[in-house]
Amino acid sequence: MYEAARWGSAPSQAGTGASITGQAQERGAPAPAPETTGQTSRVSRLFGRIVPTYDLMNRLMSLGQDQAWRRRAAALAAPEPLALGLDVATGTADLALALASRVRQVVGVDVCGPMLPVARAKVARVGRSHQLRFLLSDVYQLPFPDASFQCVTVGFGVRNMADPV
Repeated sequence: MYEAARWGSAPSQAGTGASITGQAQERGAPAPAPETTGQTSRVSRLFGRIVPTYDLMNRLMSLGQDQAWRRRAAALAAPEPLALGLDVATGTADLALALASRVRQVVGVDVCGPMLPVARAKVARVGRSHQLRFLLSDVYQLPFPDASFQCVTVGFGVRNMADPV
């Protein structure tokens, strides 16, 4: 059902440098939990319609403060420089990019497929494609084993989660 995605070495909890291997799917997502199917579909459709203006809308609605908020969130995640980070509801990758300035690698996941090509293009423009990967995935069914990441971020996406805790 999934294609295996191998991420390089990352410090394990024991500090031995275990390899992170997660199951991921670039073009499809795992089936969401039944109680989130409707919410997930609505969120995906909504954000799929606003992809072209998403970044501009964030800048305007926050009066340009959204980038500073993301840099602060990445700093508060307090990652180690060799950490592997996860950005949930990554959208167009602004928070993933802020996190990537502090860690070795970042995986960005989003339920909205049309956001991911925009994220990949943005990352390529700034020369960080080697450091970030993006996957289509429902936040409630992440395709990674527990403790795969040393830090996890979520920005504005938390407002769309049925149970953000």
